[in-house]
This record gives sequence, C-alpha cells and structure tokens, in this order.
Amino acid sequence: YSEALAEMAIPNHLPTGKWRGIAGNGRIALVSRADCVDCAAAVLTGAGHENKAYHITGPELLSFRDVAIMTAEISRRPLEYVEISDEEMYAFYDSLGVPRAASENPNAEVIPWCSDDMVSFEQAIRGGYFAILTEDVRKLTGHPPRPMRDILMAHRHLYKV
Repeated sequence: YSEALAEMAIPNHLPTGKWRGIAGNGRIALVSRADCVDCAAAVLTGAGHENKAYHITGPELLSFRDVAIMTAEISRRPLEYVEISDEEMYAFYDSLGVPRAASENPNAEVIPWCSDDMVSFEQAIRGGYFAILTEDVRKLTGHPPRPMRDILMAHRHLYKV
C-alpha cells in the first residue's frame, strides 16, 4: 500500500536522509488502501465479477528511488535511495529483532511479519514482478487511483523535523 511507505517507511528513513533498500530500479504501481476498499466494495455490491481477477494498482509505476525524490521535494528534507545487498537488508532486520521466518515469530501479534517477507517483496520489485499497471481501479470505481504524490502530501505532517 502507498500508505505503508508514507506512514512507516519514510518517517523511519528521513532522520538519516538515507533510504536503504534492495528493490533497485524495480518499479511498482503503489495503490492506496482507500482505492483497494473502493474496489472491493464495487465487486461485492456489483454484478458480473464472478470468476474474474483484477490487478488493483496505483496510477503510475514508481521505483523506491522515485518515491524518495518525491518525499524530499515534499518534506524539503534530503532523502537518498541507497542500494544495499540482500545480506545487508537481512542484517538490518536482524538488528531490530525481526524473525527471519514466520514460523520463528513468537511475537506475531506485535510484529506480524518476518524479514523473509520483506526481503522477498523487495526482491520481487527488483525482478520486475510488480511492474504491472492497469485501469482496474477506474473501471471498478469510476475514479482514478490516488497518485503516490497525493498520499505523501496527505502524510507530510509526519515528515517535519
């Protein structure tokens, strides 16, 4: 979700001015939670959706580097995307005490994810598996999906010093 970056990732990266990640130049059409809810409501209350699959995407393919540049413009604070290795990403999560595998997570209520989830997600972005852009949000809801810039603007209060 767009909000996952806007609410959690970016506020954690801004203090250092460095966004360390492994997604490289891979791109993803980040989608807002509200657009997902709108699409689900349209499918659940509408007809003709049986046996259909939709790709619910945001309006543009962006790399994390693109999002860092937008964030720097909006926050007026430096934020550079820095590529690191998969091993360095695992080491970062290890330093936070995040379990590597879901089966190793005795605190799933507090941290409902594991580092394998996060690392494999960025690997998939890097590999191009999320470089999908559709018009499904507009087709289902009648409105365009919310751009990442709008989501960042709505959360800019989190980016102040």
